[in-house]
Amino acid sequence: MQYPRFLAGWARLGDLAPDQAFAAFLAGNTPAGIRGLLFAAVIAAAMSTLSSSLNASAGVAVRDVLRPIVGQRGADSVRLAQGATVVFALLQAGVAVAAHATGLSSSVIDLVLAIAGFTTGVLVGLFALGMLRGRCAPSAAAIALTAGVLAGVVVFAWNGSVEAPWRINGMWNALVASSATLASGYVASIFLKPRPL
Repeated sequence: MQYPRFLAGWARLGDLAPDQAFAAFLAGNTPAGIRGLLFAAVIAAAMSTLSSSLNASAGVAVRDVLRPIVGQRGADSVRLAQGATVVFALLQAGVAVAAHATGLSSSVIDLVLAIAGFTTGVLVGLFALGMLRGRCAPSAAAIALTAGVLAGVVVFAWNGSVEAPWRINGMWNALVASSATLASGYVASIFLKPRPL
């Protein structure tokens, strides 16, 4: 009995963007109680992701950037972390508003995954360099980091300058960045020896 109703609901969703289809389907085709539970689950998942992102960003900012500069510990660090959390929340909200205002051709999720692949690709390349070469000079690691970042910038610039069939899918960013980081770091570590301990 429900099956034709669901098919008719899916047929009406054909002209919606993929980001909007799930919410429109829930709003128009699910019973009231189930609809509320599913919306609550989606909001809880979003809050969980955002809170972990905000806490991680604030923790790194306070521990690795602000604490060495300011030198505060204890309760002062907590206040710094709270302030950094507010700053990062405003930054994330600004990015969301800017993404909506520019009318992106792809979904925000695709862009986030492309950028995350680029940044984590550089880290994976550095980790692999450390595993393969053991100890290497900081200058070799800096060359590897720079090469990985430049590879990511080249991919983003390429995608912005060519038509759709020639663009590199954002899912390849991690492989491009990690490969460039590892290859350049490996070659640099051959020529740049670390100082003895």
